[in-house]
Amino acid sequence: MIRIMQENDTPGELYVRYGLDDKQSPLLGLDPHLLPELADFEPQVRYGLFALFQHLEGSGQQALAAKLRATCEAEWTRENLWTFVQNEVPEEQHQSVYYKMALEMRLD
Repeated sequence: MIRIMQENDTPGELYVRYGLDDKQSPLLGLDPHLLPELADFEPQVRYGLFALFQHLEGSGQQALAAKLRATCEAEWTRENLWTFVQNEVPEEQHQSVYYKMALEMRLD
């Protein structure tokens, strides 16, 4: 994961956010269950949000990530996630985002 982030010139603050800044770290930051801001969501939504946050922050869309943080609520369902992507994420990114979210959410 660190190698991929380095190859893609990932901003330094994301290393800290996902627990990748400490060489001795067991990479706990990569587990969505351990991110406090996602603790209240049901598992599938938690994983979908995690994938969406990774995409938005990794692609430099911090304003949209902040909007998602302000908008999402613990009662959100998968449909709320798909609606947010459809209405807020640029259309040319939809296919990639849906794929990443489906992988994280373990949807067939």
